[in-house]
Amino acid sequence: MGRSLVKVSSAVSITVPAAWNVQDFGRRLDASIRISGFTPLALDGAHDAAFAVSTIPLGAGLPRKRR
Repeated sequence: MGRSLVKVSSAVSITVPAAWNVQDFGRRLDASIRISGFTPLALDGAHDAAFAVSTIPLGAGLPRKRR
């Protein structure tokens, strides 16, 4: 009969080629997050680990076959 509070969050990152406008992509990402009903928060030094985990490709460094 306990109660709990669930807070949904995620870390999002984008990769933009150097020749493209980074600020435009940042505004588009911000708008997409807001349209989805979330509030974007900028990452600071306390969120380094979450950012690193969000940008590491899934399965990187895993062997292709089991032994």
